[in-house]
Amino acid sequence: MTQIHLSLRQHILKRKGHELTDEPKKQKFPPINKNLVIMEKHSSNILLIFLLLIISCFFFLSDSKKIIKPDQEPCKHLVLYYHDILYNGTDMANATSAASANATNLGFNFGKLIVFDDPITKDNHLLSTPVARAQGFYFYDMKRTYNAWFAYTLIFNSSEYNGTINIMGADMINQWTRDLSVVGGTGDFFMARGIATFSTDTVQGDYYFRLRMDIKLQILIEFEKRFHLTFSSHKNTILIIYNTQDANCKNTIPFYHIGFLL
Repeated sequence: MTQIHLSLRQHILKRKGHELTDEPKKQKFPPINKNLVIMEKHSSNILLIFLLLIISCFFFLSDSKKIIKPDQEPCKHLVLYYHDILYNGTDMANATSAASANATNLGFNFGKLIVFDDPITKDNHLLSTPVARAQGFYFYDMKRTYNAWFAYTLIFNSSEYNGTINIMGADMINQWTRDLSVVGGTGDFFMARGIATFSTDTVQGDYYFRLRMDIKLQILIEFEKRFHLTFSSHKNTILIIYNTQDANCKNTIPFYHIGFLL
């Protein structure tokens, strides 16, 4: 009886133009419009271009040059003294630095890391009034001789100067003089670039040394709001150009900063 009902059902479905199957029918979707996919892919870039054009128009409408101070020279020359008193386990009141990682057995203090908050004076007297603080660290990184690598910020807060200078580089202790890079600054030293020449002024045992820092700076004197915008499928870049003066304060030197917008 059941077979009769099934055969009768198949006969009726065939007459109506359908086929009987146990498998569920697959849902059919409309074909993908490739033009819509391309438009969606680049819509974010179009919006980004529009926003950057608005920002660039804002900059161009404002003053084309940013002068830091009308009486500020574009070049500066500072001679300062750096005093470091390493904590020896007892002099908590006087110490200005401490080892946060001890030396290894490889010799020449290799691996030793010192964190410091040292006073900076205009002369070589430790008890003179500090004009700045040096905050950062140095570590010993050579196995054949004594060599340290510095990274620190000079923080000025006085009637003469206000701002910071960022200094970093290798201090090859055995050399009479060594140059470290000035990589930036704020306040009176806005976007400073230059060289800090170290020379050892005195060493007293393992717990005190004094460095003479001869610092020559180029200070940002103007900011030209000129933009060069380029776009690609991978990166969006913006090029900002500003001018400084050379060491003799005569020739304008362009500096370029490139930013990537993702």
